[in-house]
Amino acid sequence: MTQPSDYTAQEWQLLRETPLMAAAVSTALDFGLISAAKEFSAAVKTLNDAAEKAPHNQLIQAIVNANKDEQQASSSSEGFSVDLVIERVRQARSIVEAKAPAEAAEYKQMVLEVADRVANASGEGFFGTGKKVSDKEAEYLGKLRDALGL
Repeated sequence: MTQPSDYTAQEWQLLRETPLMAAAVSTALDFGLISAAKEFSAAVKTLNDAAEKAPHNQLIQAIVNANKDEQQASSSSEGFSVDLVIERVRQARSIVEAKAPAEAAEYKQMVLEVADRVANASGEGFFGTGKKVSDKEAEYLGKLRDALGL
C-alpha cells in the first residue's frame, strides 16, 4: 500500500490529476452548458464511488481526498488536448505499475471509469438529449483504454 510520500512531487501531482484530466477531456469533446454540469457531477460521484469501492486502496483514498478541495479548480479542460492527456495517462500508468503494482489495476480502472461516466452523463446537443456518447468521445475512450492497458 502506497502513500503520497512514496512518490516524487511531480509523480504525485500526475497521479492525482490524471483522473480529473481524463474527465475534463470527455467534457470538452462534446461541450454544452447543461451537459457540462451533469458531467462534472458524474466525475465527482465517480471519484467518490471509487473510494467507497476500494477502501483498502490507500492510493485511491489519498487521491480522492486530495482532489476533494481541488476538483472545481482542476476540472477545467482549458489547455488539455486528447494527445496530451493520453501521454500523461501513459506516464501515470508507468508510475503506478512500477511503484504500486498491487493498487495499479484499481487506479487504472478509476481513471477509465471517471472518463466513461462523464461521457455517458449527458447526450449530444444543446440540452444533452441526443446520443449519449459522441463519436469523438468513443474514440477518446478507446485511446484511453489502450493507454491504460485495459
